[in-house]
Amino acid sequence: MKKVSTLFSYQTIGSLLFCLAVACPGIQAAVSPKAIQDIRTRSVFNEEDKATVENFVKEQFEGIAQAADAGQLTASLQNLVENSRSSAPDAAAEARQNYSDAFTAAVQAGFQQVTASLNSSKNPNLAREIRYTSVVALAACDNVKIIPDLLALFDEESPSLRYWAVKGLNGNAITAAIRQASEDDSQWKTVLAGLTKQAARETDSEVISQLVSLATALSNHPEALDALPICTSRRIELYKNWTVDNELSDLELIQQLIDVAVSEAVRQMPQVQTNLIRSAAQLYTAAYYRYVLGIKYKVSEEETLNLLSPQSQAYLETVLIEGEVYFRNITDAPQKQSRFMKDIQDGDFEDFPKTYEQLFSNQGIVSRAFKLLQEGQTLLEPLPAPSEEIIEKARTRNAIETSSIGSNML
Repeated sequence: MKKVSTLFSYQTIGSLLFCLAVACPGIQAAVSPKAIQDIRTRSVFNEEDKATVENFVKEQFEGIAQAADAGQLTASLQNLVENSRSSAPDAAAEARQNYSDAFTAAVQAGFQQVTASLNSSKNPNLAREIRYTSVVALAACDNVKIIPDLLALFDEESPSLRYWAVKGLNGNAITAAIRQASEDDSQWKTVLAGLTKQAARETDSEVISQLVSLATALSNHPEALDALPICTSRRIELYKNWTVDNELSDLELIQQLIDVAVSEAVRQMPQVQTNLIRSAAQLYTAAYYRYVLGIKYKVSEEETLNLLSPQSQAYLETVLIEGEVYFRNITDAPQKQSRFMKDIQDGDFEDFPKTYEQLFSNQGIVSRAFKLLQEGQTLLEPLPAPSEEIIEKARTRNAIETSSIGSNML
């Protein structure tokens, strides 16, 4: 990140502002972060404090809107995030809430103004950075009043904005409020509708991870858990299309699903538990199919091709190895060593089906432990053949890698 040099020290700038304020009473000195930090710790929050907070937030968003480059956004964002919540004693609950409400309302106003100011005359790259900064500042508020704003961001094209929208909903205060809501509470219903809708269409792995975390946080409402298998199915579709990326994120998703499934609350709901384990197993199976089919794909009798990039191959091996151990540890036959790891190290791909079947065939230890399959059923059909475009990309990549290796040997 490019550093911006300053001509004056902070003390000099402070002195200049003080002189201007004295000479020109109409000019209001900037609100310092120190002043806000003092307000945050107080057990009483009054109208004067509210005005100070509003001015502080307004100044930060003015700095964001007027930034000449991305490097100038950092300080304003840091000020907004660090001061978004009161640090008053727990006993001063009213002051804490009043501070949060005032700060959040000011951030919402600044967010709307910045959003409205981003037009075609702004450098597109800088406009994206400004938009991103304002969304992060909004998400940091952790106040139920921002729920409609965050849900509206689910429609953003940028995955990074959707990520922060869901992460904002994952805030402690917001999830605590929703957890305490009754089943017919309108706010809970709105969040559930947004969660379910986004789970059905989201494809970005990091956003899906946040959706899973949100559903897990709200799992005292059983309907929230319905979003988890939906998230998994979206990733499986990408595997079927051979367009999946960042397979390593699916290991986290598998682990999240298993952790929820074996939690004390879900143990009391056998069918929900089975559905969650099945979803995790299906995602794991998709990764397994991609690896065994892709690493030595038979294009024709004369041509065998590795469809996987080096990164994809490494990610999938990690998913298979660590995922196997994770699955084994929720059965009656826990095991620290992965059999897939031994197969991969030995280059013994012929044993791959045996290792997989020990886990997920009809008589596999996971299938039996959680009653995943009935006789003759399989978790997931093998992946369809990749498109000619996928095959051609693999040919090109392999040719480049071979050429690079040859050049290094000269």
